[in-house]
Amino acid sequence: MEGRDGFFPYAAAAACGFVVNMGISMATGRHDPMDHGSYYTIGQPLMCVGALAIGYLFPRRPWRWALAMAAGQMIAALLNGNSLNLLPFAIAYMTILSVPQVIAAYAGAWLSRRRSRA
Repeated sequence: MEGRDGFFPYAAAAACGFVVNMGISMATGRHDPMDHGSYYTIGQPLMCVGALAIGYLFPRRPWRWALAMAAGQMIAALLNGNSLNLLPFAIAYMTILSVPQVIAAYAGAWLSRRRSRA
């Protein structure tokens, strides 16, 4: 499945991060949605659900889906007018914020493997 649809999970994960970031930014009127609580109460759970689903469908090396989500969020941040001045800090912060998505993607991969064994 992964060889045939190799581009899809990357695109889906990046789109999920992009849409969540842009949606919260537009809803709150802030350039950086991470400054608003809804990013953590709505955005993070939505991205975790996306990572879980993609990890379930594409269980090999599931950490990649969280990385693609972070890339989608970074693209949205740049389109929102954020600068690259604090890029090293943004990368470190995004790495920390991506831990729940990594866990969710691994959980999806685990569920997929467990189901295939049954």
